[in-house]
Amino acid sequence: MDIEKAKLLQEEVDNAHRPGLLDPRQVTYEFLERELGISGSQVQKMREVEETPEGKVLQVAVSDGRVIELSCRPACPEGTYWDMAG
Repeated sequence: MDIEKAKLLQEEVDNAHRPGLLDPRQVTYEFLERELGISGSQVQKMREVEETPEGKVLQVAVSDGRVIELSCRPACPEGTYWDMAG
């Protein structure tokens, strides 16, 4: 993500226009739907399996039997919102 986009997103979060970006789980739900086509109703369970200085690893159990692990991290060191890692 480029620095200008990061600044705009941070401003939206600071002004309460994007509160979901403050929650790693919500960011993961949005990623699942937007990038993988998995709706929230297909998620049976989501749990945090690891926390590191770089972020959090979330494990998602999907209704079709798949178990997916995704990494979520703070979008930038001085930011307060989350983004999907790599």
